[in-house]
Amino acid sequence: RGAACPVRTLMDAPETLVWEDANARAFAVVAPRRGTVWVAPRRRRARIGELTDDECRSIGEGLRTVARAMCQAWDDPDFNLVAHSASLQSTERFHAYFEIVP
Repeated sequence: RGAACPVRTLMDAPETLVWEDANARAFAVVAPRRGTVWVAPRRRRARIGELTDDECRSIGEGLRTVARAMCQAWDDPDFNLVAHSASLQSTERFHAYFEIVP
């Protein structure tokens, strides 16, 4: 089975929860930079192209909700959105997610 999925471990920690719905969760990640939030589907998907339509809508809503909250809380900061997805050649288990970095 291998090591525990780090995305799942963070996602399931109640103290990290920022936003959630039936298909996705947004959760705070202190490292590598304070203020960073990851948004991921609840079900493990290795590649972004494997997301269902409902998961895509949920992730989009989570990203918009978190971005708006960051803009209000921190006086409209610059931030980056990074997509993390396994490569087509990858054989290792991976949990795709989006990272919002202020």
